Amino acid sequence: MSGTIGTVEKTAGKRMGLYSGLIFGAWMTVFYAFRSTPWYTAFLPGILAGVVFGVFVGWLGRRKAKTLTITRPNLGNEALIFEGPANRLEGAKGAGGYLFLTSSRLLFVSPGESPQGENVEIRLAEIGDVEATQTLGLISNGLLLSLHSGKSERFVVSNHETWCEKIRLAIAGATRAAV
Repeated sequence: MSGTIGTVEKTAGKRMGLYSGLIFGAWMTVFYAFRSTPWYTAFLPGILAGVVFGVFVGWLGRRKAKTLTITRPNLGNEALIFEGPANRLEGAKGAGGYLFLTSSRLLFVSPGESPQGENVEIRLAEIGDVEATQTLGLISNGLLLSLHSGKSERFVVSNHETWCEKIRLAIAGATRAAV
């Protein structure tokens, strides 16, 4: 099941543009409200700024996704359970790539041209807990893996609740297979 993965799903780019536009539009509305008299005249410029920014971010995300090609790793006899675009967060920096969930591991693959990206492999047996989180305390797209070693791994993914469920089911399946 190796091959090339083309573009990031269109809905992820649209969702990213929508969230970015809403957040930027809200901040711009507050900014204009403090500068405008009367304050309610700030709504139209704030909304317009949010729409323009959201469309731009969505367009930029889809444009960048077209250039993102990742070679699907050779998974051997492992069953591929779930996959999707992801960003791996390490402190304040992040690396874009693709996340694969198989019957025995979670694999993050970063494209070759990513300077800070590296491939990361986490065996399901190493994962103590998985939790759906919010990025920056605002956007519901975070995935936090607590490892038995005490370390943690953070990812930004689309459908983070689905990822959590699939990872938990894969861990349960791997545990049953090991017994």
